[in-house]
Amino acid sequence: MAARGIGSALLAAAEDEARRRGLSRLTLATFRDVPWNRPFYERRGFAEVLVDDWTPAFFLLQAGEELSGLPLDNRLFMRKELG
Repeated sequence: MAARGIGSALLAAAEDEARRRGLSRLTLATFRDVPWNRPFYERRGFAEVLVDDWTPAFFLLQAGEELSGLPLDNRLFMRKELG
């Protein structure tokens, strides 16, 4: 199922919608221990957001993920500036 371009198309649609709404960035959370996740997003302009650079929204997202039972030590927040 990989390499069909579906993930890239979804990200492009999200970016188009964010720009249409006048937003300046996209953020996402993914799993750090899945070897292809980070490179996939990095190739599309996303970069890791280190804890020292988290806004209050990242802490809220992390709290929600914790309540959902996700393994927080494997989570990675990323951001893409839209310019």
